[in-house]
Amino acid sequence: MGNIIEKTREWIQMNDYERRVIALSHANGFTNNGITVTESHMMRLLDLGQPKCVFGYDGEQLKYSRIHKDSTEVMRVITNNYLIDPGIDGIEDFELIDDE
Repeated sequence: MGNIIEKTREWIQMNDYERRVIALSHANGFTNNGITVTESHMMRLLDLGQPKCVFGYDGEQLKYSRIHKDSTEVMRVITNNYLIDPGIDGIEDFELIDDE
């Protein structure tokens, strides 16, 4: 592996690709542990928490991503609440909301 450069970005500064990378990564982490969390539900949780995230690049190639340590506690609380009650804060119906 070459020289990894880490970039920290606020949730509101991330583009759609970066947000999707974080959402898929975390949704897959739950699925790998036997808990089904869809990409859209994880995206809703992330939208609620607005975490800072870290992206590790080797040149232009993205090697890894994670939630920044400054945001882990708030995301833990939101995620734990979701796991206890998946219907909180409209998460269950998130896909049905029309912004128009």
